[in-house]
Amino acid sequence: VIARHEDRNGQIPGMYRDPRGVVYHPHLQQEIPLGTLAVEKYKRPEWMFNAVLYIEKEGYVAALREAGWPERNDCALMTGKGFASGAARDLIDLLGREDRELIFFCVHDADGPGTMIYQALQEATAARRKRRVRIVNLGLEPDEGRAMGLQVEPVQRKARTPVANYVPKEDVEWLQKNRVELNAMSTGQFIAWLDRK
Repeated sequence: VIARHEDRNGQIPGMYRDPRGVVYHPHLQQEIPLGTLAVEKYKRPEWMFNAVLYIEKEGYVAALREAGWPERNDCALMTGKGFASGAARDLIDLLGREDRELIFFCVHDADGPGTMIYQALQEATAARRKRRVRIVNLGLEPDEGRAMGLQVEPVQRKARTPVANYVPKEDVEWLQKNRVELNAMSTGQFIAWLDRK
């Protein structure tokens, strides 16, 4: 209801949403809760990162931090615990308006909702226009998960699951009954996979 209202009338002034997820600044080792108030006050640290990785699994943010991955890659980390919150999308939009070029990436599960996380970050939704920045899809895809021999989980759904437009037709059908999650990989395997991508 709120998304439809804001789509027609713009964002509701003075309405703040609770934090869901975090943004992590490499080198400063600073983690900021992702809520609308925090994004409103956000100032990007100078020369600390040239890329931003949105990842749907919050647990992997801690694993990547522990491994020093953000510092090695000058990459900020962002999570919204699944679909990107309005605050996360606002922050991407804010960062995308800066003069210094940033590369944005998205990592997601090989399931219908995962593909939609990427699509909703890049394309227009009921609540907002299409991103002005390009989001690079680094997500786990069904054919990739199967080729890697990762555990395929059967899923039972009451209704047809939405799947992103970019997914091949045969995988759209496969995703109605199956999924491969990022956490089918060990932490070391996940980091090596991400480095390859």
